[in-house]
Amino acid sequence: MRRSRFQARKLKEKIVKSKIEFPWFSSRRLGHLFGVDHTWVLKVLKDSGVSTRLAPLPRKIRKKKKKIVFCKYCKSHLPQDRIKFQRYCDDKCKDLALFVFFTCPICSKIFKKKTTRVKVFKKRGYNNFFCGRPCYFEALRRKLIVANRQKEKKLIYKKLFTDFQER
Repeated sequence: MRRSRFQARKLKEKIVKSKIEFPWFSSRRLGHLFGVDHTWVLKVLKDSGVSTRLAPLPRKIRKKKKKIVFCKYCKSHLPQDRIKFQRYCDDKCKDLALFVFFTCPICSKIFKKKTTRVKVFKKRGYNNFFCGRPCYFEALRRKLIVANRQKEKKLIYKKLFTDFQER
């Protein structure tokens, strides 16, 4: 749609006024605001003698964007002072996210292990977790660990044997 000369003149005046009032606006932004091409905005500004360079934002307008960060465990908002250093809202969430809690089968003491270590142990076939070396050796002495492993082997052999007979 073509504009009349009167409309074009008014539009040029608006563009020049807005560039003088807001020198940090780019030609693309001005073009987007007024619905014209940025090259036409540049041509208008050059013809009127207004600088096309961008000025830095004034300090009143310049604001830092606040990051919205959530706790990795409970998904609640983190306070702004903790964003740079922490991923969890408090030590309780951190412990629940990074550790798995167990009770020792020998002394019934509650202890924690890292989740990554638990995954590795489970992959290797360990089902019992102990609070320390003394309880582990006590379980070996009582033959708790050996008995459990033998039961698992028997179950595996039974499953393989039944699968083989069905074929």
